[in-house]
Amino acid sequence: TTESMKDLAVVEEFDPKKEWRKLGDLIRFTSGLRNKPTLPIVVEDAAKVVEPRGYKVPANYKHVCVEIDLPVGFRRLRSAMLSSDSSFHTAEVLENKLGYSKVIMEPWDKHDNHIGHPTLSEEINQTDFLGAMR
Repeated sequence: TTESMKDLAVVEEFDPKKEWRKLGDLIRFTSGLRNKPTLPIVVEDAAKVVEPRGYKVPANYKHVCVEIDLPVGFRRLRSAMLSSDSSFHTAEVLENKLGYSKVIMEPWDKHDNHIGHPTLSEEINQTDFLGAMR
């Protein structure tokens, strides 16, 4: 198709310095995941995870791209990135990786006690989280 031909026509030049920087960032990021006391182990990570139908990455998280198998479970990482109780996203991603300083992360505007929690009670409907902002 025309679209696939366009994809073939785009050739990215290999930049070894850029690749080494990405590898260094990845090593620091995964070390942060393994060594943070703010990342408690989540037993449910051993269970199979199915991506919800229609799931889309929120626009404000599109710059956070990790394309490897991480040494932590999905729920543990989700909790670290989304929970207001965790400083991981602020410290490791925004400050250490992106270089922001004096970052203040506000709580979620709704369902702050539940967003990012590894387990939810049956009366909590995750679809109510949609549209929540920090």
